[in-house]
Amino acid sequence: MSEAWGAVVAAAVSGVLAIVVGVLAYKAGRRQVADQEMVAHRAWRRQHRLDAYQQTVAAADAVLMALYRWAMGRDADGESAQAATERLGKAYAAVGVMGPEAMRDLAGQVYIDACAISQLCGSAASGAQRRAEAQRCNDLETDLQNSVEEFVQGAARVVDDHTQ
Repeated sequence: MSEAWGAVVAAAVSGVLAIVVGVLAYKAGRRQVADQEMVAHRAWRRQHRLDAYQQTVAAADAVLMALYRWAMGRDADGESAQAATERLGKAYAAVGVMGPEAMRDLAGQVYIDACAISQLCGSAASGAQRRAEAQRCNDLETDLQNSVEEFVQGAARVVDDHTQ
């Protein structure tokens, strides 16, 4: 009977160990899946942030081009500046959704500067008035270029930070 007890105890211990190993393997598998999901979500978010940041910079460039056309008298009513600013507003909204907060603030400054340009271009101005506004145009252009540069630097930091 002692041999039978030995076999029963060995079978019981083996069964318990098999269950413990199975539970540990299950937990390890769930952790790996969760880690993979987190990595995939971070990659998705990084790509969508990058897209929103690129749209913001492209729309800001379009606003600058509209300012040049307006200053040269090729866009008398500033429609291209208004359209570009609307595009920038949509890109700003995308940055607002994708974040982070620091990028929302930088995109907000780009949008404010672009709106000032759009407002100037939307004013009914003759060629003489445009020439008189040359310094203001230069100041607004510089403001927008500086805010875009800060935005690009911030975007580079966010996109390079793989923890976000």
